[in-house]
Amino acid sequence: MKTIKTLLFGILITFSSQIFANTMGTLPKDSLTLQEQVKKLLNIDETSVYQDIVVNVEFKLNEHNEITVMSVDSEDFEIIRFIKTSLNKKTLSIDKASTSKLYSIPVKFIAHKTKHS
Repeated sequence: MKTIKTLLFGILITFSSQIFANTMGTLPKDSLTLQEQVKKLLNIDETSVYQDIVVNVEFKLNEHNEITVMSVDSEDFEIIRFIKTSLNKKTLSIDKASTSKLYSIPVKFIAHKTKHS
């Protein structure tokens, strides 16, 4: 009886983890290229920050695939200005843009380490 319960419990865990994995899904290929394109537009390597920071950027695309930044999750005015000037009105090349969809991506700024003599 104990082995039957253990076997059923194992099957239940396996089944539930498969359902969870399937509902989470993976990002569509367009989303990956979308992230890569946004990364290139931002050109973060040329930005200097004093500490590592991750901000969430929400944007929409119009019918011409032009970006409109809706929000930047940061209190730093310079980061907000940098992201908005780098992305607003820039065009992405994706096949199916949904004008009603709100895209959200994390943007990571890494502080450059300087050596002190």
